[in-house]
Amino acid sequence: MKKRFLGLIALCLGITAGALVGCGEEEGVDEGMLDQIYSQYVASAEEAGEEPLSFDEWIESLKGDKGDKGDKGDKGETGKSAYQIWLDNGNTGTEEDFLEWLKGEEGETGKSAYQI
Repeated sequence: MKKRFLGLIALCLGITAGALVGCGEEEGVDEGMLDQIYSQYVASAEEAGEEPLSFDEWIESLKGDKGDKGDKGDKGETGKSAYQIWLDNGNTGTEEDFLEWLKGEEGETGKSAYQI
């Protein structure tokens, strides 16, 4: 009965940790909570007379099998060039004018490292 209870606790901890690991990629994992869950797992394993996994091994044990690769998506539309976006924003001129606009005006000559 005691082993079943400890197994149930370990299963619940594993499910909770798995959910946290899954959410961690998008929302961020509360590291303190994950450490607490791991500590509870270690205590349960030791109480059951089992050698607990290392933290990294434990995290790996929570991950499921890798799924099949999905179908390739449709090719998207060709995007606008930077020059076209520049025109769409109310600017006028040729591509050469656009490139000159990108470069901007020449600034002052800076001091040499020896002069600083």
